[in-house]
Amino acid sequence: MDLFDYPDKDIWSKRRQWLDDELEIAETGLLYSVSDYSTALFMDMQIAFCSGAWISIVIMSV
Repeated sequence: MDLFDYPDKDIWSKRRQWLDDELEIAETGLLYSVSDYSTALFMDMQIAFCSGAWISIVIMSV
């Protein structure tokens, strides 16, 4: 895969499904109030994860 190629839709879907499954498993049933900024940051991390931008995920999570 070239650096500027779009990610494969099948790989994107598998990674998104894996992430959704892990979030569902980790769900405790408690409600937390999070800011709009943290929600947007988490969505950006999901996009980076699904596209395979591993270094970006590490930087964003720190």
